[in-house]
Amino acid sequence: MAPKSFLITLIFLFSIIIFIGCGENSTKIKRKSNQLSDLQLSKSKFTAFIKELNSLEAENRKSIVENFISENPNSPVIENDIVNFYWFGKADTVLITGDLQNAWQFPDTLHLISCGDSSFFYKSYSVPNDARLDYLLIVDGNTIIDLRNNSTTPSGYGTHSSFEMPGFQRDSLRFSNPNSEKGILDTIKFRSKNNLFEEREIAVYTPSNLYTDNKLPVVL
Repeated sequence: MAPKSFLITLIFLFSIIIFIGCGENSTKIKRKSNQLSDLQLSKSKFTAFIKELNSLEAENRKSIVENFISENPNSPVIENDIVNFYWFGKADTVLITGDLQNAWQFPDTLHLISCGDSSFFYKSYSVPNDARLDYLLIVDGNTIIDLRNNSTTPSGYGTHSSFEMPGFQRDSLRFSNPNSEKGILDTIKFRSKNNLFEEREIAVYTPSNLYTDNKLPVVL
């Protein structure tokens, strides 16, 4: 084989090896484990409830679930550093997607316990005690907020359900002071001299008690 042909063949084989290696590494995405430890499982009342539910016949579970929901009407159920999500009703699959699921990349499937004509779905995670996280449920392919959770957060992709762990500290800058004086929010229309650009609506905020004929600093 001529030196030039041998070199081309060697480069070709080396390229294939690199391509295969990169392909294998790209699929090995490590997810941070949020599984409960044995100690957490032993102390969790929710885990004890799940064990009790699984020990019963399917036709005897519904009343137990209804009693549980009457005592825990809001989801998720939080126990120190454990967050327990649940959904009860008629469905084949319920998934959860959110901050816990590798930043919304890989939805988790909730475990299913048949309760006659309905099913109890659940999933538990170990979460830092000071966390605040968003999520959504996917019920039979339909993405929805958690109807048992009154806490929601607006986002660029719609409304999310959210929850706070017991140690979460709220940032005071994110919440308005009801005793503070309010400024004025006005809107103006801006039209460029260049006809290629459409008319834009601009919101202008002026702080309270600020009356002057002088030019004011502008933050965009």
